[in-house]
Amino acid sequence: MNTICSYPIILLLLRILVEMKNLGSFFLFF
Repeated sequence: MNTICSYPIILLLLRILVEMKNLGSFFLFF
């Protein structure tokens, strides 16, 4: 498995998780 290829995918998944967490806390205020 190529780590150079999978590295951006892991970063993308982490970013999506952070975005979902931000949206979740954002919707909790409403």
